[in-house]
Amino acid sequence: MLTELRIQHFALLDTVKVSFPSGESVVTGETGSGKSLFVDALDFLRGARADKRVLHGDETAVVEGCFTWTEEESATDAALREHFEELGIPLEDRLLIARREISPKGSRQRLNDVTVTLQSYRLVMEMLLDIHAQNAQSLLKSPRTYLPLLDSFIGAQAEKEKSDLRDVLLKQRHVQEQLDRLALSPDEVLRERDLLRYQIQEIDSADLPNLDEEELEREYKALVSATERLQLANRLYGGISGDRGLRDALLSCAQTFDQLSHKDEGTSFLRDRMWQMEADMEALQEDLENYRNTIVIDPQRIEEVDQIFQLLQMLRRKYGQQNEAILAFRDQAAHRLELLNHIEQERKTLQEKQAAITRQLQEKADALHVLRVNAAEKLEKRVKEELLEMAIRQIAFTIPITKTQTIGANGQDVVDFQISTNPGEPMLSLSDVASGGEMSRFMLALKIIASEITAMPTLVFD
Repeated sequence: MLTELRIQHFALLDTVKVSFPSGESVVTGETGSGKSLFVDALDFLRGARADKRVLHGDETAVVEGCFTWTEEESATDAALREHFEELGIPLEDRLLIARREISPKGSRQRLNDVTVTLQSYRLVMEMLLDIHAQNAQSLLKSPRTYLPLLDSFIGAQAEKEKSDLRDVLLKQRHVQEQLDRLALSPDEVLRERDLLRYQIQEIDSADLPNLDEEELEREYKALVSATERLQLANRLYGGISGDRGLRDALLSCAQTFDQLSHKDEGTSFLRDRMWQMEADMEALQEDLENYRNTIVIDPQRIEEVDQIFQLLQMLRRKYGQQNEAILAFRDQAAHRLELLNHIEQERKTLQEKQAAITRQLQEKADALHVLRVNAAEKLEKRVKEELLEMAIRQIAFTIPITKTQTIGANGQDVVDFQISTNPGEPMLSLSDVASGGEMSRFMLALKIIASEITAMPTLVFD
């Protein structure tokens, strides 16, 4: 429950601090004393958007509430603890301090001094504080709200049944999508088969699993430069081994060093170095000759490699930028081709699966229908009891539930709240016949019943 409330600089409320004891508290005052602003501040604390007209100049408006709840309020306790754990917010002794601020720059909210998003903040506050305002009965003006109200009265069991129902609906949608993909005429099947075979053959022709692009790139560079490399190698070979080439010059120098060493033994180390240079040149000549023999001029291979690169570019343009994506497309195409090759059997299998899912879906919808019919009887009784407490005695109230032809996320039920306020009058939808006062008291009755179901720690009635 809300144990303490602090309001600061909120419209005409400059500084308000109120402590609430356990049980019922009543706030009264003359017209214009700020009762509605007090409720507006509570609504802002709950997560509503506030108009910046509540501000005092550049001052920040603050509304802060201290909440506690008991372990017996198990639904609230478990849900709050789970949500706080997800947000990484400390929660000790079932004590929560919620704080909202609004300034000219915007608003922010904190839970136990941790800043959170407005969406997360609202999820928490919806479990701790509910406000029944003067216009809250407008919810009953739309018959669309009746089914959610009945399901709220049922509680967790209804949510579980609807969750199971939606799971089956997802299975049904998935199988229907598969059937839709197989809804082809014989001519369409033939055309798609031909296309898939062509795509698979086109991808297989590149032999991607065994293709080494880096090695192919090196080979291509070597092939296109073969003629120029051979010309350079021939020029070098001629410079080394031709008449008056480098090899002859080194040999002549070595022989001259021999003559010099005979005259002066001190130059023998120079002679040895010269002969070593001549030997190295001989080895270089042999290596260069071997290199020239490895150069292959092969225009046909250049064209083959070029075609491979063009094929790769085309595959990437059509099926994916990476080889993995192209191969994945190929696997999908092969799977699709396999389906089309056995399309009639696949259709029959999916139709049988769809029929089983449809039966399961009907069973889930029927179970939810029975649950709602039983709950409607209990809710009728409880509403009548509450209305009698409010001195509305001449009243008949019923919750008829009809079925539609289709099953949706909430089943196939249409729920109506029907009321007759005078004996002998026909039962008509609450949205059509109830007066403002009756609607307000009826909504109050539902709020009281809902608070008993959800164990709402704090209820505010305006």
